[in-house]
Amino acid sequence: MLNEVAFKILIAQLSNYSEKFNIWIAKELLKSKEISKNAYKPVKRYLTYLKGIESLEIAEITQKIAFYSAELGQRYGLLPSDSYHVATMKEFEVKYIVTDDADFKRV
Repeated sequence: MLNEVAFKILIAQLSNYSEKFNIWIAKELLKSKEISKNAYKPVKRYLTYLKGIESLEIAEITQKIAFYSAELGQRYGLLPSDSYHVATMKEFEVKYIVTDDADFKRV
């Protein structure tokens, strides 16, 4: 989940540099060291904030989780980013997720 939030923060920052915007434009913008430096500042602030939360545990993606993720993605029609969340939650017996993503209701 950390990568999704970091990605969204980065994309939001990069979108400020172009009226027309898509992932390909974002990749081009990141080639500029100055733009990349500025766009990653809030991403780094976010990660630093999370690092300060003592009770936060960051789970590693194992091979078992990766393969289970593909199975869940196929079964429930989830994008890989969502199926990785579900597979990780099941592996660590996490029962609840805070999200506004309706795709999780199918699981």
